[in-house]
Amino acid sequence: MMTIWKLAPDARLTNADAVAEGMRYHLTDAPLWTILAQAGPQQQQRAYVALHGCAGCALGHCELGCRAGLIRRTLRAGLSDPDGGTLLHHGLVTTGFQHFLWLWPARADAPLLDGALLHGWPRTLLTLRWAPGIPRPTVGGIVAFGGNAGPDIRPRLHALDWDSREVPTILHRWVSNPLATMVATLRTGRHAAAPTILLPLVETGASGVEGRSAA
Repeated sequence: MMTIWKLAPDARLTNADAVAEGMRYHLTDAPLWTILAQAGPQQQQRAYVALHGCAGCALGHCELGCRAGLIRRTLRAGLSDPDGGTLLHHGLVTTGFQHFLWLWPARADAPLLDGALLHGWPRTLLTLRWAPGIPRPTVGGIVAFGGNAGPDIRPRLHALDWDSREVPTILHRWVSNPLATMVATLRTGRHAAAPTILLPLVETGASGVEGRSAA
């Protein structure tokens, strides 16, 4: 079953090596979704991690060998979130999005994405799906936009050497849930960097913001 874990709003990366090692182990034979939601006039962001867990996840007692347990230990070891995330019992709200972009790295050494990509949008949902691959994991994603009151992010993606494609309207009902099968079969690319977990931006005063992707 799919389980979704909400990270603490102030979660910070404290041990990049621990996060990278845990994710590499997970990605030897199972995918993982890392999600960043942005909403509100202040463009507040929240981060989530989703994966195929076990029947015991919902009860707080994972079965022996459950991958959710491994990822939560990884999060506790690598982030400033002592709980390793909180189980989201009711899933993500995925209604109200009006257009979507598929995205994937054009080069293996393309910069990794972070929350700065979403700047200027009142409501967005960025989902990256990491999956097993040889010789390295693959990654692809989708961005869902609520309304039209925001900038075109495709030039930002192009500057970061990521390709993108508008999702045709006829497919919107199948991609409105970023964890659905339709999204899982989107185009992907191999990436040379360690797999990442998207984390919210941190305000750094009047000078701007600092991205926090766990790598």
